[in-house]
Amino acid sequence: MVKWKKKALELFPNLKIEIKEGIYSLFFELLPSVREAHKQNNKDELNKIYGFAEWCFNQKSHYYSNAAAVAFYEHLVDRDDTIKHLPYWVKPNDFKDLLDLFKWRLEKSKKKYIELVNNYNKVNKTKFH
Repeated sequence: MVKWKKKALELFPNLKIEIKEGIYSLFFELLPSVREAHKQNNKDELNKIYGFAEWCFNQKSHYYSNAAAVAFYEHLVDRDDTIKHLPYWVKPNDFKDLLDLFKWRLEKSKKKYIELVNNYNKVNKTKFH
């Protein structure tokens, strides 16, 4: 079994169909799950979701990292309810690597991009631009 599928089945056994369909389908299914977990302050679920995304993003396989970037992280900045939590869940090295993607995604709302970066810097004591 492929590494990501094995890991995903351990973390998200209730999403077998999405896992079978592929890593992109799984990440698209995890987006509403992460929003719900934030609403409920379900840290166990948040740790699973963000941990899986981080693991994929940091793999040597471009397939894994790209899936995490474009099917998960990129969409966290689409909604205010996830954008405000992002500084607390995305590690600085990953945030740095995702900055261009966030900037592109928020191109129509430069104010939101600036707010995201400023909030991230404040929470994480970083100096991203």
